[in-house]
Amino acid sequence: MELVSDYVPALKILSSKTINYARYIGPKKERKPPAYTYQSHILSQQSIRKIRKAVDFMADTAVWKKVPCREASCEKYKHSPTGLHYHWFRLGFLTLTLPAPQLKNDCIEYLNAMNRGDVAPEYIAMDSASMHYSDEDLKSFCLNHFLTVLREKYGVSKYLWKAESQQIGSIHFHIVIDQFIHWRVLQYVWNRVLSKTNLIDRFEAKHGHRNPPTIEIHSVKKIESIRKYITAYIEKSESTKRKIDGRKWACSEELSRYDGITIELTGLKLLEFEKLWSLPASYKWYQNWFCVYKLSTGQLATVLAGTKILDEFVNLYYDKYGAATFNN
Repeated sequence: MELVSDYVPALKILSSKTINYARYIGPKKERKPPAYTYQSHILSQQSIRKIRKAVDFMADTAVWKKVPCREASCEKYKHSPTGLHYHWFRLGFLTLTLPAPQLKNDCIEYLNAMNRGDVAPEYIAMDSASMHYSDEDLKSFCLNHFLTVLREKYGVSKYLWKAESQQIGSIHFHIVIDQFIHWRVLQYVWNRVLSKTNLIDRFEAKHGHRNPPTIEIHSVKKIESIRKYITAYIEKSESTKRKIDGRKWACSEELSRYDGITIELTGLKLLEFEKLWSLPASYKWYQNWFCVYKLSTGQLATVLAGTKILDEFVNLYYDKYGAATFNN
């Protein structure tokens, strides 16, 4: 008599790791909602995992682009007879800031007191009208407008943003994009969006012009560097800063639907899996119910070259996300 199990061995292949686990295929069970647990940090562990997964997917699918440059301050400029030279680009990481304070000083004190849970009596009567602009206003109008321009005019299909507050209380945004756009263009677009508010007017009244330096470009030479750079921004402590109202991060639709590829290990594929099982211990992380293989898709393709597992992965990946790239 053949035994029937509700579980089947499977591989979940992600951009920077592969997980071997027992996949449940039996009838669906009614699950109770998880109990609420207080989070002392800004982002939950689930959000951090989702952000890491999205950044890994961007890094894994990024392709090198050769972009022209005529900047006289560039080191390559002096070695080019015409002044035209080129740089290689894969992912861009930038920060959007505000040209004038978002909040009044008394409002900052009120929000900090709210975060501590010890609102002083003199602040109790304050309300949202005390703000110049709320976090939700700047996210729903300014940031959303900026990202819409990047999508529709400059072909940015993969992006991820995270909101933080500065020491002075103003919100700013860290953004990763998959297309090269000159920093002057980015600054022009962001300042034009901000011109719909009074932030540019307040900057002009103080400095005499309407082109504030609101864009900061982060130089990231290697894909592995940007993974570590983003992770550092995700995990750094923000307990001393004002908490952001509403959503703290989001990504494009293409990134949000990425969940790797799942392959059930049946028949010949179960025998081919021994190639992973025989890897050195430094590549494996064992737990009670699963094992993580610390391999990029490029390393996985090398180990499983010529196997049915790799063929099925490439076909499923193409159907779900487009052509597969194997970056180490």
